[in-house]
Amino acid sequence: LFYFLREGRGIVHRLKYLAPLRTHQEDFMIDSLQRVSRAVLLGSLLIAVLQGLAGALGLWIAGIPPLFWGTMMGLAALIPVIGTGLVWIPAGAYLYLFGEWHMAVFFLLYNVIIVTNIDTILRPLLMRRAAQVSPFLIFLAILGGIHAFGALGIIYGPLILTFLMAMLTIYGEEYKEVLTSRTGYTQHRNEP
Repeated sequence: LFYFLREGRGIVHRLKYLAPLRTHQEDFMIDSLQRVSRAVLLGSLLIAVLQGLAGALGLWIAGIPPLFWGTMMGLAALIPVIGTGLVWIPAGAYLYLFGEWHMAVFFLLYNVIIVTNIDTILRPLLMRRAAQVSPFLIFLAILGGIHAFGALGIIYGPLILTFLMAMLTIYGEEYKEVLTSRTGYTQHRNEP
């Protein structure tokens, strides 16, 4: 990351020189990848803050100090897959072990239904705007990325999907006449 930040422009310039694409196609590709990278980073931070706030509310209702543990939930939300579960699962177990099983059940259900779904619902929606593809494809890209690359798949999955969609757009642009004459299908304005 250090070298990419320090020498990023040179690296991009060299890649553009080596790529067998037209200048506007290279710019389209780079813009798409930058847009998705920014959305992944900012989206992850926004989701972590929202999960931390929602988790703090649940902690406050359960009688657990919300300021510290809500902050810990927000930080844990940045960890893919398990995330906020690092805080709310032990907190629910604590409530159950100390005889507050009603509150433990409420707290666990609250976190499973509310806090966890903040990530499940918002991440594909935030990615959709940046990648300009269906939330279902973003969801599949995130799941496939996690399966293939582990925790970093949350970043790599949408980036690979964006790269694929950009390449398909460029392919459709380059071979428009051949594709139209062979299939009889014409692309509509809003289609990628």
